[in-house]
Amino acid sequence: VELSNLAIYDELFDSSFDEKGIELVTQILQERTEELDECSIVISHRKESIKAVTGEVIFIEKENGISRRVDYNEQ
Repeated sequence: VELSNLAIYDELFDSSFDEKGIELVTQILQERTEELDECSIVISHRKESIKAVTGEVIFIEKENGISRRVDYNEQ
């Protein structure tokens, strides 16, 4: 698989965005995906940012120095 339009955003939602800000940024990312056929990866430590996701979500937890993928059960 060739990915020529890949954008990775590290902690994009972890700054001072409120819920409306996250919504607006998500809308921009969706537009880029549609218009530029861009694949966006957003890394976040804020669990509430899950509400903005429109694609696949992967959760990683670190325990005793070991990172592993975990299932997310929405509460």
